[in-house]
Amino acid sequence: MKRVPVAVLASGEGTNYRALCSYEDAPYEIALLMSDRPHAPALEKAREDGLPTAVFYPGDFPDLSGWERAMVSTLRSFEVEWVVLAGFMRLLSPFFLQAFPWRVVNLHPSLLPAFRGRDAIARALRRGVTWTGVTVHLVDEGVDRGPIVVQRPVPILPGDDEGSLTRRIKAAEHHLYPRALRALLEVPFSVAEGRLIWADEREVRRLCGEPF
Repeated sequence: MKRVPVAVLASGEGTNYRALCSYEDAPYEIALLMSDRPHAPALEKAREDGLPTAVFYPGDFPDLSGWERAMVSTLRSFEVEWVVLAGFMRLLSPFFLQAFPWRVVNLHPSLLPAFRGRDAIARALRRGVTWTGVTVHLVDEGVDRGPIVVQRPVPILPGDDEGSLTRRIKAAEHHLYPRALRALLEVPFSVAEGRLIWADEREVRRLCGEPF
């Protein structure tokens, strides 16, 4: 069966890119890694893997509209069907999202809707909650407000600091993200009133391996 071409957009280290690459049961193939930062370590990881890369630094364009149009043009040239954000630290406009309707997916280090936006792990620690987690969601025009695909809780343990909690959250991300993407590609779904509705929740649970 032909695998679905996806692009990974990354701004940082590229650890979730590597997790997506290493998933053995992937119904997708990564066609391109794109970054908004010329020196993002994720780019080097992709080049080591022999994957095409592209850098679109917003400052190189007259405006954000031109920046996004160039990105969409490149994604289309690679026949990309899904866009996977992996630590991509830029907001995307309706123009970009309409080019891939409900086919842009993101990962966030909290149990949304809690701790939207930046520094979610540090804010969870400061707040004193006992649980946080990981959320995979479809991207809409808001900040971490799109329909939830799947979630995995991560406990905050006595003595946790930002480093130790981040490591456990990263481990949960690396396990969950490729499986959630597989579910999106293999299990029919619809979106109604801001909520993702699966045609077969039992199959999603089987693929993702944890309650959501």
